[in-house]
Amino acid sequence: LFGKLGKPIEFRCRSYESCLSEVVVTHSPRYLIDMNLEEGKTIFDKINMPYDKLRQKKNPIKPITDYYKSKLKSGQDLWWIDQESEKSNNFVINIWNNLSNTEKILYVSRAMILFPEIFSRRQDKYNRFAIWLVKNEGVVCPNVRDAFTTKGRADIFLKNKSYKNVPRIFVNLFENIDSIIKILSNTSAIELTEYWNKKTTERKKIRDWIEIVAVNSKSVEKALSI
Repeated sequence: LFGKLGKPIEFRCRSYESCLSEVVVTHSPRYLIDMNLEEGKTIFDKINMPYDKLRQKKNPIKPITDYYKSKLKSGQDLWWIDQESEKSNNFVINIWNNLSNTEKILYVSRAMILFPEIFSRRQDKYNRFAIWLVKNEGVVCPNVRDAFTTKGRADIFLKNKSYKNVPRIFVNLFENIDSIIKILSNTSAIELTEYWNKKTTERKKIRDWIEIVAVNSKSVEKALSI
């Protein structure tokens, strides 16, 4: 029941579930009320689940997050954490330059695993990583590209063969490959499936990652010969 006491005075009353149009976020998800909402346009119509069924679920926000995730464009993500998340975020926002070299290498290594598009030539290849850094780790990186390209190209030596003028991201990959494989091994296939948008398993995840990196690297000069 809503009332407006200013002129003209007006009162409106509708059932709760009939006027909830969307879910918006302040400090946590909440329903957006529209007393003029047309029939069939509620958030419950959009997720194809009645309010009474949703409210009785153990994690009622999950069907809603699944719906909004299905509507995301490339480079977008949801910034709130749902009730299934076990990660606790810091209230403190940190800047990339304040991190130690060890922390920077760890984040770059995780980026190579979770966001293999960074090996491509896509214009938006760093977007998902930048969002993930802020959302999940509380780290702001003003120049994300620099985290992967600082020091420019270099030569690498692999299997008794020298490769000249290789892009820095591949130099970083091979210099840290042991720790990257370790992190990858300790990352669940469920999480990788979500980030890659491709089904993987515990048994196949390393091979799948190598294939995804190879596909993204095809258009990069000097990558094909490594």
